[in-house]
Amino acid sequence: MFQIFEVGNESNSFINNPLQLSKSPHIVSFYRSQIQAEKKSSSYGSNDTSYNGEFGFDRFDDSVVADGMMKHYEILKEVESDEKTYKKDHSYLCPYLSLWPPNVEGNKKNTKNKAKIYVALEKSTEFKKENATQVTIDFESEDDKSVVINGKKTASLSLKLDDKHTNLPYIEVECIAEFDKEIAVLAKVSNVVIGKMILYPNKERYKALIQPVYVSLGTTTSTSKLEVPTSSISDIDEVALLDCANNHSLNQAYIYAEIASKTHKIELKKSELTDFLETRADNSKTYLYKDGKKRSDFNKKVKELYTAILAGGNIAKERVRKDEVYQSSGVQQAILNFRVELKSHFNHNFTDANRVKKAQKLSEKTELNNFWMRSDVNDSVTGSGAYDMFLAKEKSMLATLKKEGISDLDKPHQTIAIPTDRVHVFYFGGIEASYAEPIGAVNKLVPGYTGVGGGISYIFEMGFKMPDAILHEIAHGLGLGHTFEEKIEYNDKKGVRTDFFVNIDLDITEQQQKSYEGFKENDKKMFEAIEDWRKEYKQENGIDLPIEDAYLSYAKYKTLSFSYQSIVKEGEKIDATPSYDDYLLFKDFIANLQLTILSEADISNLTLDSSFLSYSKKLALIQDMDKRLSEHPQEIKDLKKELKKAPEREVNVIVHPQSDTMENYMDYDFDDTGNKQNFERKSFYKEQWEIMRKIGSKFFTLLK
Repeated sequence: MFQIFEVGNESNSFINNPLQLSKSPHIVSFYRSQIQAEKKSSSYGSNDTSYNGEFGFDRFDDSVVADGMMKHYEILKEVESDEKTYKKDHSYLCPYLSLWPPNVEGNKKNTKNKAKIYVALEKSTEFKKENATQVTIDFESEDDKSVVINGKKTASLSLKLDDKHTNLPYIEVECIAEFDKEIAVLAKVSNVVIGKMILYPNKERYKALIQPVYVSLGTTTSTSKLEVPTSSISDIDEVALLDCANNHSLNQAYIYAEIASKTHKIELKKSELTDFLETRADNSKTYLYKDGKKRSDFNKKVKELYTAILAGGNIAKERVRKDEVYQSSGVQQAILNFRVELKSHFNHNFTDANRVKKAQKLSEKTELNNFWMRSDVNDSVTGSGAYDMFLAKEKSMLATLKKEGISDLDKPHQTIAIPTDRVHVFYFGGIEASYAEPIGAVNKLVPGYTGVGGGISYIFEMGFKMPDAILHEIAHGLGLGHTFEEKIEYNDKKGVRTDFFVNIDLDITEQQQKSYEGFKENDKKMFEAIEDWRKEYKQENGIDLPIEDAYLSYAKYKTLSFSYQSIVKEGEKIDATPSYDDYLLFKDFIANLQLTILSEADISNLTLDSSFLSYSKKLALIQDMDKRLSEHPQEIKDLKKELKKAPEREVNVIVHPQSDTMENYMDYDFDDTGNKQNFERKSFYKEQWEIMRKIGSKFFTLLK
């Protein structure tokens, strides 16, 4: 007798009554245009002249959609497509449509509540040669109070099988009232569902106010913003930007954009941003570095400067003065000098060989305390140590600032928060473009940069007249990453699953089985690490270390390693940039360093505790269960053969990097060979609608 089940998901066992597919030889598929229905790889981007993004439509197509995205589409379980949906999979994945309600803000002209959807009769996996090639299909709205088809609840069409999909008929789907739950449009034959399209709920709609900030680089930083009519700035094309936002992009996620009537006009001191910029010798133009940290620091610095400007008056002046004195007093240089000493004398690499020997040395001395007491770090007699010099410079800096009446010297720069009731777009005069994240061998320029989810975008001169590129950056600010970025997804489609527990009628409880599997998965690295530790100890000392002693010495080593590595990493983060705030960060670092010194002695006095008892019990259970299972080799072999016949599931699916969407707003218009032909931004995936609505909602107001 045996059982096979998946730990933590016992429902995923052998299925005695698998789902019976419909015997219909046909399916019905939905397309946004006749051109898309022709199913050619060239039917996207500028080649699809019949679709411009005026309504949202997301249909899975593995020629343009990233691998692993299948989980974001509902599966119509009753039918399977004769064509492969993805690799070997034949699942029918339902497309999604977004339509606005009529007569609402964002759709006053009623141009966004209707869509012509083209429909095609296609073969299912049940199709046989003798089956009909022309069938009458009934299309039905699940809720005709909100959505109608050709003006009614149902509409019938006679469809022909045609592999080329030439001259397809269409249905006009119209939203006549808002709705808060998904509504399906079903395709039926003899009351059997053989196709389905889902309308995305539209009751919650948002307004996004775009606040332009026009930036010039100069010799000083403004102490207050100048508000000017947005229409007076020729570099901001309001008409093109709003058309792109409201008719070809954000409208698909039920987001309506407006541009603030007044633009904030400011000047930033160029020297404060030079660490993040490069001026090329060949054309004398300035560019933002592609380095991720420099981009992030650029974002941080601009926000800091802008919030100070918003605060205005003395706050802005004090911020500038604190930065100036921080540099002129020598505190910035003193911090840099201390960092050099830290890197020279306390730069542990804990992945080195001979860990046991190092652990024995660690237990004999307090290394961080020894570093702190070095004469070139702290010298109470001469005052010439790196930290002594910092204290002297700090004293001079604080005295100068106090004398000038500047207060709150132990707090970061006083600023007001950037308003979150709107999306900010900075138009940067004086910066030509940003270097792109390289794709393959191609390293190109892009017209903007945005930190994901922050609601703040930076547009450089190259992009001032590129509304689709500006919307690309705005969408980053609303939470979207690139389509070609690699990430992990979890997919419920059929696939391969191997982590099943085999129960061969052993005298153990189900809870023990679960515990065993959990320990093997979660504590495997710990067990292996301690065994490796014992082996190293024997090689070093010729002695078999008892498990209790091995656990204790390993725990001491790991604890000290973690503490020391934290100090090293914190030290590496000390940038010593020209900002008073970095001085405050350094003060926090010194406080943490001193706390770690105090803990060194405590770590060396560690004793066995309850965690070792827990560890011992886990180890004993695993050893016992491994022994029992090893006594049944043939049965386990037979069960593994049987397991191959069981229903299978695939989980951890990697979304591979790809840049072939041809039209998604979060793609680049070039790939690893150069410019893409026929690339034209005009669509988002349904998953992207959801992300922008969820993450971006903090910058929106709710439409009524």
